[in-house]
Amino acid sequence: MENAIGRSEDRRIRGIFTLSLPARRDAFELLRERLAAAAAQFRMPERETDHLLIAADEVFSNIAEYAYPDDGGTVEVRLAENSDGTALSMSFSDRGIPFDPLAAPPPDTAAPPAERRIGGLGIHIVRHLMDGVAYRRTDDGRNLLTLTKLFPASAEVRP
Repeated sequence: MENAIGRSEDRRIRGIFTLSLPARRDAFELLRERLAAAAAQFRMPERETDHLLIAADEVFSNIAEYAYPDDGGTVEVRLAENSDGTALSMSFSDRGIPFDPLAAPPPDTAAPPAERRIGGLGIHIVRHLMDGVAYRRTDDGRNLLTLTKLFPASAEVRP
């Protein structure tokens, strides 16, 4: 599929999608639209949908900003429902600079802003908004960050 931001690949299987996007900030809008549509399909409550979108924005922005310093690259984002229908997982995969965001020390949010170390606040927010965050460097040289959002027990998961 061609669009204004480049080539995008979209495969849907039972509520799953995979997008291959350029690692540029302007590419996030397509991802945001797809995530919002999936959240609506699964009848996710507004609060959980907001958490999913904020976390996706933070991760995608960091990849776009830092993963490919010399030239553009791509980010593959996959959204999948777990096998028992109680959670969504969102995976970000890129071939950029190796970086484990979970290895960074947590920010000192009690310190005055002028005394805080620069960086780390975004992944701190992501960790608090999502129910699970995992990173690994794959054998083929990719950064793979997977975020998990559980469906609240009261939510209707199936459309």
